[in-house]
Amino acid sequence: VSGGGCSASTFAPGAAGSSQIVRVAESQIGQGEHPEGSNCTIYGPCEEWCSLFAAWVWQHAGVPLPGSTALYGYSGSLYTWAREHGGKVLPPTARPAPGDAVFYGAGPSESAHVGIVAQVLPDGEIVTVEGNYAGHVTRVGPFLPADATSAGEAAPIYGYAQPPTPAGGGA
Repeated sequence: VSGGGCSASTFAPGAAGSSQIVRVAESQIGQGEHPEGSNCTIYGPCEEWCSLFAAWVWQHAGVPLPGSTALYGYSGSLYTWAREHGGKVLPPTARPAPGDAVFYGAGPSESAHVGIVAQVLPDGEIVTVEGNYAGHVTRVGPFLPADATSAGEAAPIYGYAQPPTPAGGGA
């Protein structure tokens, strides 16, 4: 019985570049709950799963998140993990990069939702790929980060997190 986690050791060091994170996230668009409305997915335990999806994407792209995705079930957990493990956390006014996690709510202890930034347009609009958006992995946007709630998000953006890069490597 798998909890949906994976072993990061199956990936080459430095595999977690932003384009790889986006590729993994986009490969899951349309994936949903089985059965509908159950919160049961391939990404982890049967619970609200936006953060399970984001953790699964980072793991499958080579980010060395230890353990199963269940450890990252709370939507603010990747923000806290990145801050504590050499990643970068950025304020909501920062320009994110593809592959960043985007967090909605009032802060990491009052987080409402998380997704993956797939694209940043020249005008600052972003396109995201989010798990548990209407019960599926969904592409959302483009929207201006300051207008996240107008675009249908659960709450305003409180920040972004970039996974740590390998020593000596670039993202």
